[in-house]
Amino acid sequence: MLGSKTAGPAKDNPEKVYAFYDAFTDSNLNGRWTKNWGAWTVKKGGLLGKTDQTLTGDSSEIGIYVTKGTDWKDVQVELEMMETSDDQYPGPFLRVLDLRFSHTTAWWFEYWTKHPDCTMRPFKNNADGIWRYKANLPYPLKLNRWFHFTYKLDGNKFSQWADGKLIQDNVQVEDKWMIPKGTLGLG
Repeated sequence: MLGSKTAGPAKDNPEKVYAFYDAFTDSNLNGRWTKNWGAWTVKKGGLLGKTDQTLTGDSSEIGIYVTKGTDWKDVQVELEMMETSDDQYPGPFLRVLDLRFSHTTAWWFEYWTKHPDCTMRPFKNNADGIWRYKANLPYPLKLNRWFHFTYKLDGNKFSQWADGKLIQDNVQVEDKWMIPKGTLGLG
């Protein structure tokens, strides 16, 4: 049992186990998530985002981010993701250190719908590492299909899994693209 005597077993309350957990059971994101741009809503236990391009014309900016966690360093993140639009590049931003437009500093785990291609695409003060740390998914990212992703960030290395299959293992990030800490965001 964690927390107070009334908290119940840890498995009964994931918020007592993880640094951050959100099952999107209510539509109120205040306090947990902060919107940067785009339209974000909660529906049927999922966070839905409608984003195209920011006012600056860039599509690789953080649309919403976890309010806490600016000091997170070595983390493991798990999420379920589904893309519903053609020819998009979804994926989470990890180690979000600066989310201001034209100053983005984060590691973007980017996927391409209908393709097996993926990458960890680093940004530092909006300098774009492009398709630097490439990998392939076990199968193409299909529209309207849930994928389970796991990411492990440990110092200057990262690993990622797609639907339980390891696709990148302890990839070392160049000093130029190293970001020591930060929160989680989506774009």
